[in-house]
Amino acid sequence: MPGTRATQQVAQALAVAVVIVRSPLTHAEARSLLHQVGSPRQASNVLKTLHTSTDGPRVLQRISQLAEWLDDTTVPIDYARRRSLDYATLLSPDQWRILCRRAGVRSGGTPRWQVAHASVHTLLTAGAPLAKSTTNPNERASTAASIARFHSSAPPILLDLLHGHAQQYLKDAGISEPTVWHPPLPPEFIDGASSAPLSASTASADNSNVWAPTRATARDILPTVVADYLSGKPLRQIAAETGVSKQTLSRLLLDGGHALRRPGRPPAQIEPEWLRTRYLEDKRTLNELAAETKSSPSAISNALKAAGIPARPPGPASRRSALRPDDTVPSNKLLRRALTGIGAPQRAARFLVVARHRTLADAAREIGCAPSTLSTQLTRLAADTGATLLTHAERGRALELTRQGQALHRALKRYYTDNPA
Repeated sequence: MPGTRATQQVAQALAVAVVIVRSPLTHAEARSLLHQVGSPRQASNVLKTLHTSTDGPRVLQRISQLAEWLDDTTVPIDYARRRSLDYATLLSPDQWRILCRRAGVRSGGTPRWQVAHASVHTLLTAGAPLAKSTTNPNERASTAASIARFHSSAPPILLDLLHGHAQQYLKDAGISEPTVWHPPLPPEFIDGASSAPLSASTASADNSNVWAPTRATARDILPTVVADYLSGKPLRQIAAETGVSKQTLSRLLLDGGHALRRPGRPPAQIEPEWLRTRYLEDKRTLNELAAETKSSPSAISNALKAAGIPARPPGPASRRSALRPDDTVPSNKLLRRALTGIGAPQRAARFLVVARHRTLADAAREIGCAPSTLSTQLTRLAADTGATLLTHAERGRALELTRQGQALHRALKRYYTDNPA
């Protein structure tokens, strides 16, 4: 890739000097052989300055030695073959945008793509002019100066990607050559200077204002989206994490050949033998099995049908308290009656609160319900246990528990102590 404009002018002049050493070629013929563009006067001025400079003789000696070395060395690049290639598909606008996204910068407009195209062409052909027909017949030709500015301002990662793109282009054309080649100069040619060829990784510039960072698009994050979706993550959650709408994500997944899940919970994978044991032998309810498998009662019902397991009839006989009474309350008859039935645990807990207060209104205030609601629940509890549990407060006399109420109170406290929630 070219460096600054001045560096390129010096490089062109020195290349001409290498060619014409011990050669009958004229200056113009050497420039034509090298496919150099631009004013020949600039290169001539460089050589004249070189002749009159203090270091001129030493530099010319080095050029003569380099020319002699090249005469005896096989160059691994056939530039004549490269310059005969059709570069119409060298760097399409879509390829340019992809490379920019990978580099994390915006691709800019058409002029920037044209300069990038010319820059890669220059890299492969060592400066041969780029025909307009290879890109757009109406485009403005990219000058050496614009290419130099592009190289000095572009992020190094982008230049590395363009270098790799050029190498792949040669490979696709059936050319097994290095993208660029520089003579491995001996130390006496270098005089302490680095002989490393100018590459993308050596270019540096403050390009923060020239190359704006790109914004992530839905297609950029598609691999992550696919992985998250296939792992079971809900599309709504992926949309919230990525900032991309569910509709866009759904379309991208479908375009990629990924079937969308139906709304709702994912289908549970239920082993028939496990289901048979838990439902028939362990007497688990549909709700309990749904909680264990993170599915729904209807999904458990469908799994029972698929496994040929007879389902229980709906109703009180299929509730946990009826199927496994010993799992919910001990054998104490009074306690069992108090804790059996829909809403029984709440009624029992509120009975313990009532026992701490002088009036029903005070207990209702602590619980946060209406006194009438609490009274109804206590009446239901008394009916379930078949006992009068308390005497209501009246005429300044506090609410009191009856003998059976005190027995239930003690039993409930022991039960909740032994079976904490």
